[in-house]
Amino acid sequence: MTGAEFFTTGYFVTSQPYQNPKNYIWQLVIPPYAQAITSRYEDLFRNGYLMSGDVPNSTTSPTYMAYSFNTGDPGKLVVVRKHNSQNKYAITGSSQPMSNMAGAAPDEAVAQINLDGSRIKFKIRRQGSTYIYDNTNTSAPIFYQLDGWHENTYPYYWSKDFKFEAELYDNSNNNVYLKTTRPSGATAGDFTDYTTAVGFNSVSDLTYNFQPRSTTNYTYYVWVRARSKNSQTTGMTISLDGSNSKQIGCITDANWQWYKYDVNSGAVISFSSVASLEDHVLKITPTNTNLEIDQIHLSTSSNAIYTSPAPCSGVAVPTITASGPTAFCAGGNVNLIASTGLSYLWSNGSTDPYINVTSAGSYVVTVTTAAGSAASAPVTVTVYPTPTATITAGGSTSFCVGGSVTLTANSGSTYLWSSGATTQSITAIGGGNYNVIVTNSNGCSAMSASTTVTVKPVPSATISPSGPTTFAAGGSVTLTSSSAGTGGSYKWSPGGMTTQAVTVSTTGNYVVTVTNNSGCSATSAPLSVTVTSGAPTPKITANGPTTFCQGGSVVLTCSAANSYLWSNGATTQSITVTTAGSYTCTATTAGGSATAAAVNVIVTTPTQATITASGSTSFCSGGSVTLNASTGTSYLWSTGATTNAITTSSPGTYTVTITNNGCQSTTSKAVTVYSLPNATITANGSTNLQQGGSVQLTSSSAGSGGSYLWSTGATTQSITVSAPGNYTVKVTNSNGCSNTSAPIAVTVNSSFQPNITVSGSLSFCSGGKVTLTATKGSAYQWSTGATTRKITVTTSGNYAVTVTQFTTGYVGTSSTVNVNVMPAPSATITANGSTTICQGSSVTLTSSNGANYLWSNGATSQSISASAAGNYIVTVTGSNGCTKSSSATSVVVNNCSSSCPTPGNLHVTNLRPTSVEINWNLVSANNYYIKIENLNTGYVYYSNALSSGVNSITIGALASTPYRWSVRALCGSTYSSWSAYNYFTTPSARMGEGNSNAGLNITPLTTQMPSEFNEEQPLRLESDDASVTFFPNPATSFVTFNVTASENNTASLTLLDLSGRTLKKENYQFNEGLNNGKIDVSNYARGVYMIQLVFDGKTVMKKVVLE
Repeated sequence: MTGAEFFTTGYFVTSQPYQNPKNYIWQLVIPPYAQAITSRYEDLFRNGYLMSGDVPNSTTSPTYMAYSFNTGDPGKLVVVRKHNSQNKYAITGSSQPMSNMAGAAPDEAVAQINLDGSRIKFKIRRQGSTYIYDNTNTSAPIFYQLDGWHENTYPYYWSKDFKFEAELYDNSNNNVYLKTTRPSGATAGDFTDYTTAVGFNSVSDLTYNFQPRSTTNYTYYVWVRARSKNSQTTGMTISLDGSNSKQIGCITDANWQWYKYDVNSGAVISFSSVASLEDHVLKITPTNTNLEIDQIHLSTSSNAIYTSPAPCSGVAVPTITASGPTAFCAGGNVNLIASTGLSYLWSNGSTDPYINVTSAGSYVVTVTTAAGSAASAPVTVTVYPTPTATITAGGSTSFCVGGSVTLTANSGSTYLWSSGATTQSITAIGGGNYNVIVTNSNGCSAMSASTTVTVKPVPSATISPSGPTTFAAGGSVTLTSSSAGTGGSYKWSPGGMTTQAVTVSTTGNYVVTVTNNSGCSATSAPLSVTVTSGAPTPKITANGPTTFCQGGSVVLTCSAANSYLWSNGATTQSITVTTAGSYTCTATTAGGSATAAAVNVIVTTPTQATITASGSTSFCSGGSVTLNASTGTSYLWSTGATTNAITTSSPGTYTVTITNNGCQSTTSKAVTVYSLPNATITANGSTNLQQGGSVQLTSSSAGSGGSYLWSTGATTQSITVSAPGNYTVKVTNSNGCSNTSAPIAVTVNSSFQPNITVSGSLSFCSGGKVTLTATKGSAYQWSTGATTRKITVTTSGNYAVTVTQFTTGYVGTSSTVNVNVMPAPSATITANGSTTICQGSSVTLTSSNGANYLWSNGATSQSISASAAGNYIVTVTGSNGCTKSSSATSVVVNNCSSSCPTPGNLHVTNLRPTSVEINWNLVSANNYYIKIENLNTGYVYYSNALSSGVNSITIGALASTPYRWSVRALCGSTYSSWSAYNYFTTPSARMGEGNSNAGLNITPLTTQMPSEFNEEQPLRLESDDASVTFFPNPATSFVTFNVTASENNTASLTLLDLSGRTLKKENYQFNEGLNNGKIDVSNYARGVYMIQLVFDGKTVMKKVVLE
């Protein structure tokens, strides 16, 4: 926080090996998991500024005031951030050394500063202290520490205990207040002795997150420093991870006391088997608002850390359990259930153990037990109102076809119309009843009343002439409109006539508008009427083809005239013709007579249709027949088929219509399908026989004239069998149709028990195997599901086999054989320092635990001291005699001349989310080299040679990521040793920051180690895990993985390149036990990649080679 705003954990030390941490000077720390701390500082960070102090930037020529505040002691450094709009401050201070970096600073000191005109006095520590000072209410300021949890023994030692300041709760809670009290007589601004506690405006939860810092699960004992603010009885409920609630009661003391006893059992409150390195939530809920809390202490020790009042002898505070959500929509309900007692009195007057609540309110129950009566904490029930649901129409809801109306629901959060639409408004074009379900922001819904939309039909509007619409002067034609229906009307144009039929004798285009009794109108297409003058030029028109099949006809009509004479003697304007011939018409008008050109009528005789079957048209179910029609130009079967032939397996009469030369002929064929007989077998007793026994098997009936054929050759309806086997019967009915039954199994018990022969030891190490062979028979069924005589076993378990004898068919099951597969030990090597060393130095390599050890150099101890270059491997033997060899650990020995000094004073500046400036002291060297490691991924990056005068570079980084880095010098041809690592963590990127590297000179890094280092390339950090295997490796197209998961969970697999860039990510759903899958790598360039698999709460990294 100081100066650069955020630091990561670190320390300074003057010599190695490291001394006791009392000699360290600490940087200020904010742990990444301490949400309660960072959230309180974040407001000041985002909405505040670093104040200018009252210490000048120079003692000789000051130009401005620096950030530091004058404490009167240069060993006490203090900086302050202030809120932009509130009298709220974050004060950070530390006790610094006066002479050197080892042991000259006190563990704790008192600092005083002038802050906005007031004198503030508080304690500061060697490892730093950060406080929040809220002077909004000047008569009752609030003062509390953010980092009191940070122990001055770290990293030499972290205690397993957790001591929470109550005000640093992790959840969001607006129902509490903070209050700071100081001893009577303390001067204003003196916060060297104070207590800041949490009080409650209403009953609500406080939660505290923590993660045990050990690899062992412990029992945690709970202490709470609390008091009653008004000496009235109060208490609290304490739970861990949402279960196993405990209660502290009978708190009546207005003075601060440590409490630890459960009111129900009288025992010390504890939570057992708390998993280490996992996140946990401690929740505290007060009984009422009389409670104030100062501190909570979780300890692995059951000893009396503090003085505590005796176990409460009062009455346990009852609890209320809700059967469901206590916030629901009107019309809903919830059951509130009281904890067990002898009698009950609810705040609504009920005396039942539970009440059904439908109304909003605060509910309390007083429970009487053998020890007395006590009231519960209130439970608040919220009932959300149901929204209104109405529909407003944007116009008339009754309209003609082609119209529409907009229907709009009243305001809500979501909508669901009966039409399926989900918008607030819809456009209705169809008739019907419309309603809408409106849902408000609380999730409560209501359905509107129906709105009826009526769509009125539009009438048809057509004109039918009574005769030809072209005629000589003096003639006329009657035009008739389609009906408007009862109450309808007509409007003709031209002329304006309003009758359904009109007679016209003048040329024109005539249209009619038809309006029905609903007021809906339609206008016809125009019909043209033409009146000619002079002598007629008659013409014959046909109402259809003049070539048709026998039995057809055509109407011939002569042009309009005063009189007509047809060639067949008819004198009407139109004649109906059914016979072939040439027809003419002589038309006479006032202008004279004329004969129309002849029209020839042709009558064709059709060809008779026939159907030919490919076989019998009577057959058994499952058979079929093909029906072929006689030749034609087109076909239409009664099935809808249009092909020449159809194949059918169903009974019925099939008809085909054949077209030839436009004439059609129809014929039919009947198909009969006989059903198959039922074929089942019924036994008159058990089919599991004892030796010498028998059972009668009876077939279902074949009917009169039917027959039977058993798998034994018998032809009777029933047979008696005494031999084991599967029996079937074929049943044939009088139509010759057959059906075969399902087999019925008959077994015969015997004393036959097969044996299992073991070819090897039944107890062997992981990776071994044993072959189990069954007694010879005709069939085998192993407990594994295998059906071979022999199986190869690689896993522990009980194995048995069921064998069927060759000659008798008897079936027997063997005794169980137990196979024990012993686990191989873990085989890893841990180095106590860098494995790149100077000549004359050594590094200690330590094997993982086992019973015996054999190193590649012949040593047999658990640890060896390696001073020679090479690859070291250890073979570990477990107590069960199983062995496993480790991966190779490479030791590199360099010629490190003392004449080339190692650069020192490594530190970072200008720490940003995506970049950082790294700095070191110059030495007498020609060049410098930098290596930096991403501690999340294990990726290592190197700089090229940096010139002799360079002692800082800016490098790119990832946000919220821990790194460590080192520097070495090159003097002529001699390298110095690598410096001790310096550690830093980049801060989180904030919204709106954009590219924080804009304008910076970023030095590029590479994952390829400079070849002149002569060291092993640390390609990647890999993690071995026996539950995960990847193969093949090297791979070409796919990498397959086998994973043994401890439980059902979601997993992710990521393919990365050597720069850490994600190339592909896939998610999987793992089941408990063995899972497998594969990832496609065929489209990636050949080279080295990393696969990261995350499952079961762990991460496995593996290097793969594509070739």
